[in-house]
Parts: sequence; C-alpha cells; structure tokens
Amino acid sequence: MPELPEIETIRRDLEASVGGARIIRVKAYDPLVISPAAARRLRKAAVGQTIASLERCGKVLIINLSGGHSVLQRFGMTGQMYPLPASAPLPPHARMVWDLGDGRRLVYCDARRFGETMVVKTVDLPRVLCEECRLGEDALSADLSATEFRALLADHRTSIKKFLLDQTHLAGVGNIYASEILHRARIHPETPANSLSHEQARRLLRATRQVMREAVAAQGTTISDYRTGENLSGGYQKFLRVYGREGLSCRRRGCSGIVVRSVHAGRSTYYCPLCQPPGG
Repeated sequence: MPELPEIETIRRDLEASVGGARIIRVKAYDPLVISPAAARRLRKAAVGQTIASLERCGKVLIINLSGGHSVLQRFGMTGQMYPLPASAPLPPHARMVWDLGDGRRLVYCDARRFGETMVVKTVDLPRVLCEECRLGEDALSADLSATEFRALLADHRTSIKKFLLDQTHLAGVGNIYASEILHRARIHPETPANSLSHEQARRLLRATRQVMREAVAAQGTTISDYRTGENLSGGYQKFLRVYGREGLSCRRRGCSGIVVRSVHAGRSTYYCPLCQPPGG
C-alpha cells in the first residue's frame, strides 16, 4: 500500500487542490526518503515554480513543475500526501513539506520511511520510468491487448500472483489487488503464469481493469495507513471479496466456499478454493 487506485486518487485530489500553486519553500527532513543531494535538487528545481500538472505511472506519483523538472514520489508502505493550512500542526512522521504561495503546505508523511523522492528533468520522464524505475505497462492502460498480455505471460514460469506483483510486467498492482483480481478471474494464485490459456489471460486482464477502476471510484482502500489527497479514508475496503477475509464466506454469488489465507512469495494471499481451484 498504496497501490495504483490509491495513487490515482491522490493524484486527482492534488490536481484539484494544489494544481497551479506556487512553491515558496521546500523542507526535507529525512535522508531515507529523499537523499541530501536530491533534496538540494528539489529545492533548486521547485522554489519559485508552480505545480503545472500531476500524472501517475503505476504506483508512482509524478508532479510536473513549471520550470521543466518533475518530482517522482514513491509512497512505499505508509506514504501519505495532502495539503494543510499553514496554521495546522505538522502531522506525525512528516518527512517533507512544500510551503505554497496561498499559505497552505503540501505535506508528505511516511511512518515506515519506505517511500522515495526523485527529481528529474521532465523531458527525461519516459526514459527514467522505463530504464531507472523499470515500470511495465500501467495496469489501467488500454494499450495492452489480451494477445500481447498472453505473450508476456508466456515468457514467465513464475506463479501468476508473483507475476502480478512484479512492477516490470504490469505497473500498479500490489498485494491487496492481486488477490482481488485473481479471485475475480477465478485463477489460483500459484498457477504458473505461462500455463494460462488465451481465455484465462483475457479474463485476467479484464479483471485487472475492472478491479482497478472500481477501487479508484471508491477512492482506494484504507486498511491501516492510507489517506486520500484530502486526508480522508478510502472506501473500497467495504467491497473486498477475499483480501483480509480468511474464514469468511466467499462473496461470489452462488458460491459456498470459505476464504483461506496462505503465504505466497512472502506475502499473505487470500483466495476461495471453490472459485479458484488449482489447475482450474
């Protein structure tokens, strides 16, 4: 966490709230989140500029500045980013603060400090996202066809759950949504990626887009730390079908299965044995 739906929600919120704002000052407090060299580049690139636009690729938020630089923000496990009035006290675990010309502050918080801030020239964004961040096709992109997706799967013998978590294949899917997507597509998480049929690949790609869109519409999933760009909780946790529901009934209509939990590739995996049988 946060995954694609959470970052897309933050992007939309910040675009509406701080898009066009002028940056007066930048304070970076934690070298684990932003290195001293990157903090100096950020101050030089951002101060006196405006927030021109906000984009996203997978789980990476991209803040484009008017002076020709872009800030790439990874949120790790516990990252949060939202504006506050200047009079409001800084929240716990504030790692970076942008003072804005209208008197507000754009705050980045990160309790576990797994996030990362990068500053690059905007013209270099495509190369950096591909070569340095090594991000595959965005999970919400319409450019990837089922045939192309099946060809990508065919090159990998790893489990389909592990495949989905690898950001070099499909950017934006994390542990929560991987379980939800595989349940929606009726595929067992330990199924080898290269064993999926064309029909299964088509179903998986469709399920990925469905789950991502639904989660974005609900403003993401708040289980512990995630907050929107308005410092609110998301709502998709109410609609999760398997994730975090060990021992509870499967939410697929007509299914009598009970959700089970296993540890797969070092992560908790939730699935329904009836909907997602091995080899099914």
